[in-house]
Amino acid sequence: MGRAPAILLCIAFMAVIGWVMAVLHGLAAVIWAVAYLKLGALTNFRDAMLYSVDSITARGASELKLSPPWRLMGALEAANGLLLFGISTAFMAVAINELRVVLGRLSILRGAPEEPR
Repeated sequence: MGRAPAILLCIAFMAVIGWVMAVLHGLAAVIWAVAYLKLGALTNFRDAMLYSVDSITARGASELKLSPPWRLMGALEAANGLLLFGISTAFMAVAINELRVVLGRLSILRGAPEEPR
């Protein structure tokens, strides 16, 4: 495999990983929004989803407020979101490192000189 196709394959692989993570983060926000609705903390799905996305990204700028018994849930969702984004970032870093290792092995098999580390 040449250098250009290998790089394009790596880009496509990382794009798929990024897309899957975005979908999973969105799913987490939906789960939190449904929890807000079921508990009666917010009244409609649109507001629950806005509040959830706002909290999970730790942005916190929406003017929505949870009902008093459920206010701690927003802080918990923000902490959960920070942990999820951190774990996702670590996973992508490991995936990039593994791609480097695989590409390094492929260049060794082809007889190309190995890049310095």
